This record gives sequence, structure tokens and C-alpha cells, in this order.
Amino acid sequence: MIIVIDYERDPLMRLTRLFLLKNKLEVKEKHLKFLVYNRSLAKFEDTVNSPFSWNKGLWLFGLDGKLKDYSNNRNLLSNLFKIIDNHIFSKDDLSRKRTMKLSSR
Repeated sequence: MIIVIDYERDPLMRLTRLFLLKNKLEVKEKHLKFLVYNRSLAKFEDTVNSPFSWNKGLWLFGLDGKLKDYSNNRNLLSNLFKIIDNHIFSKDDLSRKRTMKLSSR
């Protein structure tokens, strides 16, 4: 997930931090990664061709690199695990990882 904010104390960043603290185990189990793109720190030439330079919010990308969902508020965080669990590729990938863990014991 990529979090696009305008400044470090952006309310969306605070909500994301609280979400990560509250859901630490599930985030780790699902191998989620959170990246922050702070538009106020980006150089102009880096933002010209970036879709993140235009839309503040939360961007969820799948393992295939495709955009799965976007929200400019906390709605994506509220439904994140449901969205992930509903994607077939995610269930197959998690099943494959569990199988690999069991066979390596």
C-alpha cells in the first residue's frame, strides 16, 4: 500500500499509524508493506509523471503490481483485510506460502 500525504502530520498518516499498531499481527501475516510518499518532500521533476503527485490518499496494489483500490480517506483502511481476502490471487498466494512453510519443517 502506498500512502500519499501532503505533510508529515497529515491526519491520514496518523490514522495509518494507528491502524498498523492495532493490526500488527494481521499486517505481518498477510505480508503487507506500507510505503509513504510525502508530496511536500518530493522534487518537482520526480512528481511530474507520478500518479501519486495528483491524488492524496491510500493506494492498494496487488502482488501482480496492478492497482486494486484507492481511497482519499480512511475507508480503504477500514476494509483492507476484507478486500485482500476477497481477491483470489491473495488466497492462492497465502495458501502457497503456508504450504511452503509446512514443507520446510
